[in-house]
Amino acid sequence: MIEHVLMVDRVPHPAFNGVTRYMRELAARAADTPPDLDLAVLHWGRCISPRTWLRMSRPGMRLPRRLVEFNKQKLFPFGVRRSGAALLHFPAHGIPPEWLQTGKPNLISLHGAAAQVAPEWDTDPERFLKLRRTVATACETNTHFVTFSRFARQEIIDHYGIDAERIDVIPHGVDHSQFRPQSAAERTAFRERTGLKAPFALYLGPCAPRKNVETTIRAFALARERFGFDHHLLLAGRRHAHQQRLEALVKEEGLADFVHFQGPVAPADLVGLYNAASAFLFASRYEGFGLPILEAMACGTPVVTCATTATGEIAGNAALTIPTPDDLDALADAIGKVLTDQDMAGSISQEGLKRAAEFSWERSAKAHFALYRRLISQSRSSAP
Repeated sequence: MIEHVLMVDRVPHPAFNGVTRYMRELAARAADTPPDLDLAVLHWGRCISPRTWLRMSRPGMRLPRRLVEFNKQKLFPFGVRRSGAALLHFPAHGIPPEWLQTGKPNLISLHGAAAQVAPEWDTDPERFLKLRRTVATACETNTHFVTFSRFARQEIIDHYGIDAERIDVIPHGVDHSQFRPQSAAERTAFRERTGLKAPFALYLGPCAPRKNVETTIRAFALARERFGFDHHLLLAGRRHAHQQRLEALVKEEGLADFVHFQGPVAPADLVGLYNAASAFLFASRYEGFGLPILEAMACGTPVVTCATTATGEIAGNAALTIPTPDDLDALADAIGKVLTDQDMAGSISQEGLKRAAEFSWERSAKAHFALYRRLISQSRSSAP
């Protein structure tokens, strides 16, 4: 018997972020699902193949609010009714609570509890209330949860009160065919094409308060004084409302010629950017996983991150870690050492390659597909 699973597209996608990457990686591997599963994607009320969805989806498109509401209220229920799905998977947890009340078993991917831990980090101050309503509805329906680190699982239990047996942990992966160490010729060609001539340390992500970019900038300034290196700092990622304050901080620290806001990075340029960087800096205050850490490691780039939240769990012993994200002295010393001690940087690079090899999107996708089968089987066995 073929069981139909419907992965529900979050429309619109706010950006090509971690959630979007996760959805696309699962969809790209849907052809490898066992013959007893048929995975489709619900996109604007239509059930389409994952391959078709990958061609059609356009992360970052801005759409009229009335169109988004029409999708929520009309197209979603229409598509679910027509699908005949045995299971609905919601890869993004910011969904309307009413989407869970279809009478079908649901799977929600919860990406952590940051909205509950510190709502002030969010540009939408009501997001934590919306998410709590969604989770409350989910707990009253036939809904299971998946998250991506042991840390995130415990946070979800602590902040949402969800029973532990309703949460599976399936780590994200790395596309090793894309994220890999490049040859010297490839790195040179990337630098020439992009104009990135000077050596630099890299941060990738939005300049949001949760990401702790302010401390990274201050630590970089302090490290320059202590170690006297010539590296620049490249801050790459989509613009955030907090960025104007960071731009002012860069001027205050006298770093206008050495700290650069790169803006969004095209997916095709990510591997080149990681490879071109002398180090990857990721002192985030809170992560449910920390995918950029693995991507940088897979490219052979030495990583500096925190021992706290999920970043310490994912990095393991393969990164230079600081005890807490706001430890300015420790972060400055870590940055200085990794940029000036080539033997240390080389050792961290090699350990990072080994650590990244433990994660793959193929393994992650297979675990998701096994979870689909288990939830469908449990639902059928418990049906009256």
